[in-house]
Amino acid sequence: MAAAKFPRRDPDGSFRVRVVHRTNTERPGDLAARVEEWFRSWLATAPVWALSADRQLNYFDDFAREPHHVTCSGSALTYVLEGRPAAMWWRDWLAFKIVPELRRALPEVLEVEEVTNLPR
Repeated sequence: MAAAKFPRRDPDGSFRVRVVHRTNTERPGDLAARVEEWFRSWLATAPVWALSADRQLNYFDDFAREPHHVTCSGSALTYVLEGRPAAMWWRDWLAFKIVPELRRALPEVLEVEEVTNLPR
């Protein structure tokens, strides 16, 4: 079986990806600050995701830290996710938990444009 090509993993198995969303805002600096605050608040209250009655995921089992390096300029919001070596559910967290809840909380944050490897 061939090794996964994305994300590119470091020798210890960890990885970093950059997530880019389209935005609709006239105040990008303000939006970046609100997204940072939302990430902090969200992780303080919702780091566990119940997939079913017998299956729960903890954000910090897949990620080494909160989303960080949040920037917004023009029509793009960018942040970094750092995955742990054993991360198996990171894509699900991003696609089905982080992105929908972020977009619901901050309607100026639009769809994801790209997710790319971020070298160390």
